[in-house]
Amino acid sequence: MEQSIIFNLDNVTIIRKKGPGDYIKEDITTLPILQKGAISVEQNRCAVISRLLKDPSVLFIFDAGDDGHFHKSVSVGDGFSLDVEVADGASPYACCTVLLDGHVAARWDSRNEEDQELIAETLLDTLCEFIIMMLTSIDEGEYGFVDESCPGIETTVRGPRVSLLDAGRILEQEGFQTESVHTAGNLWRPVLFVHENEVVMLGSQHFNGTDLFLEMKRLFIGVKPRDLTKALVKAKERNSAVKTIEWEDGSWSFRIPMDDDLDEETFLERLSSDLALIRDHIGRVEEEVGAEPWPIMQDQRQYFIYEAIDASIKLSQIKI
Repeated sequence: MEQSIIFNLDNVTIIRKKGPGDYIKEDITTLPILQKGAISVEQNRCAVISRLLKDPSVLFIFDAGDDGHFHKSVSVGDGFSLDVEVADGASPYACCTVLLDGHVAARWDSRNEEDQELIAETLLDTLCEFIIMMLTSIDEGEYGFVDESCPGIETTVRGPRVSLLDAGRILEQEGFQTESVHTAGNLWRPVLFVHENEVVMLGSQHFNGTDLFLEMKRLFIGVKPRDLTKALVKAKERNSAVKTIEWEDGSWSFRIPMDDDLDEETFLERLSSDLALIRDHIGRVEEEVGAEPWPIMQDQRQYFIYEAIDASIKLSQIKI
């Protein structure tokens, strides 16, 4: 390959998904670091890229072949896919085409920019910014970027926003065990449901019935506070989407907000992905301090009931 203008051979640029609507660009070093290692620069780079290819959170790995050309297509849901192409060399360029059911919905092409020299210097950064913007918009169901002439956009328009009442009904229709938790006053009642070996709470911010969240609970029986704090901090560094809450009753909740624009067609898919994120977060904590020594499903139910009643009483007593 000719001298690279775009691709840095000391590292490899990737786009990684950290959570729903949360994408980042990272530059991963491919240079050998340890002095006593018997691995060459080329072997190390191949090994790093090989591991990244196996990582499901990594969507794009910008590594040029021998001809200095990169091309990859990725399906991202709701009928959308991204086709990305980068060419290095004397006349470098990059483009990203967003397709909806095979039709062009949006496109960025560096060859359409006026200042080609300036674009070449920041080409990969600009491309990644466009890709991340598209991925985030698609995740959030914000399709304003789609060209009006693109066929099929009407089929992806979101339905009415799911309320707490709607969500509870969907859970019942899907055969989940559900239980509505009483609250003080006329506040919206959270819903408890059983998912695998967990009692999970589906609630809404300030009991408003619309801004939904999912919550799992742990007691961490017999764990020293110092050890638990370290484990919680370590897990938070890996997944910032999950909020950890310590309650006065000694229990711990792990909460994640759901999308504002959820409709009935997307609710169950998002439910599954959010529960997986919470489980992964709790799993990282339990790797450090151990899992609960005995089943706590009944305890989870009781603590959730207390939590909902206590919080609703405090909210109802606020004088505005």
